[in-house]
Amino acid sequence: MRNLVLACLLVGCQGEAVQGQNADVGIDTAVASDAADAADAADAAVTGCARTHGPAMVLIDAGVARYCIDTTEVTVRQFNEFVSAAGAPYDAPIYCNDMKLARPPRDDTPANQDLPVRSMTWCHATAYCKWAGKRLCGKIGDRAEPVVPSDGRSEWVFACQNGALATRYPYGSGYDAAKCHTGGGGLQPVRSFPQCRGSVAPFDSIYDMTGNAAELDAFVLFATSGDPMSVRTLGRAYGDGDFPCASPAEYAFGTTFPQVGFRCCADP
Repeated sequence: MRNLVLACLLVGCQGEAVQGQNADVGIDTAVASDAADAADAADAAVTGCARTHGPAMVLIDAGVARYCIDTTEVTVRQFNEFVSAAGAPYDAPIYCNDMKLARPPRDDTPANQDLPVRSMTWCHATAYCKWAGKRLCGKIGDRAEPVVPSDGRSEWVFACQNGALATRYPYGSGYDAAKCHTGGGGLQPVRSFPQCRGSVAPFDSIYDMTGNAAELDAFVLFATSGDPMSVRTLGRAYGDGDFPCASPAEYAFGTTFPQVGFRCCADP
């Protein structure tokens, strides 16, 4: 059994800063983002990755299995839809029962709507993905297995590394501080850094897998008693600097941080 890492591994966990650091992201970027959303949605309809809720998805062929993955992190606006849905089922594993009672609040601040949603538990992220007809990203070809490796068998890592190319970062093999939001400053809207994406198709439609918000996946570490002990994030957050795709950080089960969000995967 590995030692449980309970300490906060993300830089700046003591407080939260939001927006304001990328002021040049304006109308032109928003228009380009809308066009990209429309193109992704059209592709998803063809590949079987289309879903009613959440970010558009792209199809990934990992050889032994195919899967769909969100093109961005789930945003505040998209999570609000889940929170407000009539009778939205908080459908998560039985070990999440204690957390189902705490319904996450809506965030209706206009400036926050396109930010990655954050500060929710693994259980609520799991419930959102299931409600949206998706799931948290897990192990390639074995969705029922919650212990997800940090190598190429992880759906999240495989997508981040441009698949079989196995690059260290989404954009290539060498760290480039200008590509993604890994430096100081606050959380930014998704797709604020247009070069923070894969280098070849279809991975070039997947944004922000390094920096901005770290992302939960399906990993759960259990104690010998069967109780959940920890979950993990990938991608790291703004302010963390140079961390490649396969750089997981573990946190105690049930904890939340203002720099941690998630994206979903699905079966086509």
